[in-house]
Amino acid sequence: MWALAGLAFAITLIGNYAQNEIDHTDRIDRIESLVRILRWTGREKVEIQFEIARRLASSGDHTGAIEHYRRSIELFPTARAWAALGVEYRALGRWDLALSAFDAALALNPDYASAHRHRAKVLLEVEQSRAKAAAAP
Repeated sequence: MWALAGLAFAITLIGNYAQNEIDHTDRIDRIESLVRILRWTGREKVEIQFEIARRLASSGDHTGAIEHYRRSIELFPTARAWAALGVEYRALGRWDLALSAFDAALALNPDYASAHRHRAKVLLEVEQSRAKAAAAP
């Protein structure tokens, strides 16, 4: 029984250490290794994946951001995460995937204004692209 209590205490300490380190570092590679520790201890959180994705997106790494938004959605789907994923697909010009992501966000929260706004922008971009293609000789 003492061994199990010690193991539970060690896992809690490791999880707390990893979370504290994540909160105080800007290095994405370090954060990702700490997330692996949290996953191993069963303490991975949706918000950590979302925050990594947000940081990657702001640095211009859209592909990396997509990976982490998708992981966030796997853990617990939210309209916020789906909309953010849609924004990243839009940045890469993947309008079909962006629209699907915005639709998923709106399925979870039909009143999510950001998803409506970004979805409308994608639809406009699709129409502009079609108009340019039709006008080209």
